[in-house]
Amino acid sequence: MISWGNNSPSSASLTTVIEDVLEVLHAEREPHQAGSDARGALLVVGSVAYDDVETPAGARKDQLGGAATFFSVAASHFANPHLVGVVGRDFRPSDRNLLASHHVDLAGLEVDAGGDTFRWGGRYHENLNDRTTLYTYLNAF
Repeated sequence: MISWGNNSPSSASLTTVIEDVLEVLHAEREPHQAGSDARGALLVVGSVAYDDVETPAGARKDQLGGAATFFSVAASHFANPHLVGVVGRDFRPSDRNLLASHHVDLAGLEVDAGGDTFRWGGRYHENLNDRTTLYTYLNAF
């Protein structure tokens, strides 16, 4: 478990956070053995967000999003992702459980009890290649 003492990642330097996580990853590394799970540890640092997305086919509000979220879930099929990010007090337990169900290590996911989770809203156009950002709320990010 990573501990930042009285500091949250929002006040700790990113370098310190990454060094702490790398120390944990290094401690978990075991020598490769034939027939063992050869998947390596993978450090993922980035956004965990809630998105409001509009497409020509419909709209969804408050969907789990963020680059670190999608990357961690995809990477979990090939590696052991360790996510480092900040979410707000509104981060749903069901979303934490979803990430954990994909074997994403959440020891580096800090909850900012004083803020809300990063939010993004966008509208995708007919070709789905073009989009308009409607808003970006950094919040706990």
